[in-house]
Amino acid sequence: MNKNIVLLLKLLIGIILALLIIIFFYKYFNHFFISKKDKVFIYGYGSFTNPYIQKFILKNMDATVHKASLSKNYGFVRKWTEDENGHVNLGIFPYDKNKIQNINELKDINGVLFEVDIKDFPKIDEYEKKSHIKKELSWNDIICDFKYPQNKLIIYIPKLPYKKVDILKRIPDIYVQTVMDGFSSLGNDYLNQFMESTE
Repeated sequence: MNKNIVLLLKLLIGIILALLIIIFFYKYFNHFFISKKDKVFIYGYGSFTNPYIQKFILKNMDATVHKASLSKNYGFVRKWTEDENGHVNLGIFPYDKNKIQNINELKDINGVLFEVDIKDFPKIDEYEKKSHIKKELSWNDIICDFKYPQNKLIIYIPKLPYKKVDILKRIPDIYVQTVMDGFSSLGNDYLNQFMESTE
């Protein structure tokens, strides 16, 4: 009888340990094996951080928004720029190797990561492609609390080259306030990080 009890206890302990191991691997390593079926991830670094813009663009969509940053190793910097109509926009551009010798001098670019259904992605693409070029990122380019290497990760980069903004003339622009409000909604630290990583 005692032997049976010991065997039963050993069996229960074995089952518990196996369950704990499964839970551990699922929590910390599931992204290597599991993809978010039918999902596309889009990285936004400007007005997409604003809740009102999100509601406008993502209306009637099943979308989730996460904090994330574009790694400095991607080799881009975020800058205020002017479009062909003289309006202020925010873009990311390849860093100037004549001014910056070492990529480690760059800063990570904070923003948000949108998780949207594949069926809804064309709506966002239609909105962005008027003035931006779509590029696919590697998950190694993004700093966030999760990664799904099997899912596409998209970023939109301005079609037009960088054009320096006349600050005294152009900064009072509704777009600028929209971006600032967006980062502010994510916390003062996030807003400060935005200011420090934007030229």
